[in-house]
Amino acid sequence: QSLEGLKWFAGQVWDQELRAKASLHVVGKESDEAVRALGDVPGIAGLGAKDDLLSEIATSRCSIVPLLHGGGTRLKCLEAMAVRTPVVTTSKGCEGIDHGGAFWVADTPQAFKRAILDVLSGGKELEQRIVKAREIFDAVYSLPANRTGLENVLASAAAARAG
Repeated sequence: QSLEGLKWFAGQVWDQELRAKASLHVVGKESDEAVRALGDVPGIAGLGAKDDLLSEIATSRCSIVPLLHGGGTRLKCLEAMAVRTPVVTTSKGCEGIDHGGAFWVADTPQAFKRAILDVLSGGKELEQRIVKAREIFDAVYSLPANRTGLENVLASAAAARAG
């Protein structure tokens, strides 16, 4: 799933204009092999597995999630929210995540490229979306938010069992 999204991105989105403004670092298990499988695409580097993925995301100007199909959790989106890195993703890439419009969601190559260029240009909207994403992360996905939810479920189960 990730490899197919990377191929789509490298072949249809990543162009001279984007390469002039940024480089793409693909990070994670077997990411170096995935980039090699693309062939010689300028400006894209596979960094492989990293001990501290959050620091990689935190030091990035943008996190992209170009998933086209598949299921599962979208941890990269949540990690980016946590470290205040803007997210450009496809609809499939953020499926199931409450982001309240804080992500740039684009499903065509042209729209995906425009979204990345918007993020790279900065501005007030960028800062507003970053703040909103972190607020949502804190309210919905953080440890304290999940602890409260779990405590509520356990209390409800205990009350049902006692009754």
